[in-house]
Parts: sequence; structure tokens; C-alpha cells
Amino acid sequence: MARYARFLVRHPLVIISVILALTFVSVIVAVRWLKMERSSIALFAPDSPEMQEYHRYTTEFGEPDDLIIVVEGETPTQRRQFVKLLAQQLEQEPVKRIQNVFYRIPVTTMATFLMASDQELDALVKVLTDPQGPYHRLLEAPNLEGLLTEMAEQMNSQLQTETSTEDPQAFFEATQQFFHAFREELMRQDADGADLLMRWGGRVFERLSQTDEEGFLVAEDGQVHFLFVKPGDAGASTDKAIELVDSVRGRINELLPDFPGLTVGLTGDPALTRDEFSISERDMTAATIFALVMTLLIFFWSFRSFVRPLLGFACLVMAVAITFGLTAVTIGHLNLVSLTFAVILVGLGVQYGIHIIARYEEERALQHDLAHTVLILMKNTVPSLLVGALTTAVAFFATALIDFRGFQELAFIAGVGVLLCFLMMSFVFYF
Repeated sequence: MARYARFLVRHPLVIISVILALTFVSVIVAVRWLKMERSSIALFAPDSPEMQEYHRYTTEFGEPDDLIIVVEGETPTQRRQFVKLLAQQLEQEPVKRIQNVFYRIPVTTMATFLMASDQELDALVKVLTDPQGPYHRLLEAPNLEGLLTEMAEQMNSQLQTETSTEDPQAFFEATQQFFHAFREELMRQDADGADLLMRWGGRVFERLSQTDEEGFLVAEDGQVHFLFVKPGDAGASTDKAIELVDSVRGRINELLPDFPGLTVGLTGDPALTRDEFSISERDMTAATIFALVMTLLIFFWSFRSFVRPLLGFACLVMAVAITFGLTAVTIGHLNLVSLTFAVILVGLGVQYGIHIIARYEEERALQHDLAHTVLILMKNTVPSLLVGALTTAVAFFATALIDFRGFQELAFIAGVGVLLCFLMMSFVFYF
């Protein structure tokens, strides 16, 4: 301690230069390599039972990643016009970004089902259930809409492919025969005596009742229209989902001037992920700036001086900056929880500067020279502060035992940050 105190007094510019260089490098590293993990899923440990169950679910049923566009206001005709124009623009997006856009159930598609005869429905079951046949994947459709869409694609492909070995007439006959078996299955009674047609049909017509007279998807009261956007890349990164949301919002903003009476909003997992992180990032940035400004003002007011409080505040800012750089090198990202570490460090790290400045002024008031003052601080004040920093850091590190990735990362960043604040205030402060 005594040797370092003498070196600090004799060569303060050397220490300051090294710390300024380290701070500069930390800022560059953080700006270039520190990422923002925007997904709330990343807050959980990948090997936790909950995450394993979630991955099993998404593997079986897919990610709940639909982007839902909600349109309200004006007349139904204007809402339909807006939805149709927006869908046309979104369908021009690359397939990697948008897989499909769903906003309407064509009436002609449903009529095909309703007008089929028993014999026309029967044989198509054999065609569809044949594992070697071209239509087996129709059965993998998750819902009625998927089934209709897949059938339409198969029929269009059959008609447009001149080199196909299938007979189009035979295909249409098999398509008609499918509906017979389909209806027979629906009319089969279950153990309670209720036929499936009654139960399934109720669900279908309940779903169809949520469309308007032209087949556009609407809310139950008919005052809101919907448009569903399926992202192209299954399991795409959160950044890709955010790009999709920004792209869709851009398209909406281009169309809205022509529909001044409409209100358009986005929901669904991609939109919620994008908004929750943007709000958190914005609010935490504002909270950090507010904490820094208030800390500096309290410094000035408490010590009735400008230079020493400003130096203490500079040490605090440099400690936070170095913590950012260290986080970029070790963890590589911040999440929704660890994003709060800067505010934590401002509140906890400043206490070391308060003790150092107060003891420094006390010693200087006794007419002690700079070298003696620094030596007294190193021998008497710094060890006590070290104990306080270690206990605080250990308390943070203990949080890493919680099986929650968000808290684990925050524990490491905050614990290391507290120690850096102590080191900066105790060994770098320009006495």
C-alpha cells in the first residue's frame, strides 16, 4: 500500500493514462461486440426442465411466432381495402422473411366442400392416406385453413404441370370422392351419442362466423379486421423477428396516409418481443442518465466543491464503462434483467467515492501533505472499503445459484462492477 501510494503521488499521469486507455478500449469493445439479447426465452437456462418441455412443444407444434395485424375504424369496406392492399405488399416480401399472409377464407373454397357427393368424397381418403402418394402431407395440416390451402396448392400444381404423370380428371374425381368419407367420419357417433359432425361443425361455423360477407377475418362484433403474418424462417433469431416487425410497420405507415380514419396495431410474439425490449432499453437508458445526473448534483451539493466530486464522478463513469467492456468479452450480451446493472452500479459504486473524498478532505484539513494523506487513506480507509466491496460482490455472486439465467448474468456483471467501482475510487482517484 505504501509503495503504491508513493507511486501514485509521484506519477499520477501514468495511472490516469492507463485507466483512460483501458476505458477507451472498453467502450470500443462494448459498442462493437456487446449484443442485446431481446428474447425473454433467453432468460431461462437452456437445460432447465421448463425449457426442455418448451423445446419439445415447439418441435411438435412450431413456434407461436405469428404476427397479428389489427385494423379498426372507418367502414368495413375501407378496412377490407386496407387489409387487401397491405397483404399484397407483404406477399412481395422475400419468402425467407414472410412465409404466408392469411386474412381471408375464400367462399368458393368452402363451397367445394359443401357441394361434394358421398361417392365423390369416398375415394380421396385412399389417395391422401397413401404414404407413397403426392397428397399424404395434406393430413399434416394443423387446421382447416391449412388443409384448404394445401389442397388448393396441390390442385393448382397438378393443373399447371404439363409433364405430370397424374391424370387431372382422375385427380378431381378423387378429390370429390374424398368428401364422402370425410362426411361419414363426421357423422360417426362418439361414446356420448353425439355425432362428430355436430361438434366439429359447430366449431367450423363458429370460426366462419368470425368472417364478414366477403370472407375477411373480423372480430366477433365485426368492427375489427385481422391479418396474420407467418414469419419465413422457423426458429429465426429474435433480431430477424424484430426486422420483420419493423418492415411490416414500415409498410403500414406507407398506406395509412390514404386511410386517415383507420387505426392499425400489431400484436403477437414478434411484436411483443420487439416492444418490450425497446421500452426496457429506452427506460433503463433514461433511468441511468437520471441517476448519474442526480449523483453528480448531490456530490456538488454535499462537498460544496467542484473538482474533487467531479473526479469521483469520473471514476464512477469509467468503472461502469469498463464493466460494459468486460461484459462484452465474457458474456457477450445483455438481457432484459442484466440491462439494469448500470443503475445498480451508480447507486452502489458511488459510496466508495463518498468515503474517499470525505476522508481526503478531513486529512487535508489537518494540514497533512498529499503524500501523507494518500498513505493514511491506503492504510486506514481502503481496507474497510475493501471489506464492504467484497461482501456486496459476494451477495451478488450468490444470486448466480438461482436457476434463472437472467439473474445469473446480472449477478456476475453487478458483482464484478462493484469491485471495479471500489478499485477505481480507491486506487485511481486523483488525489
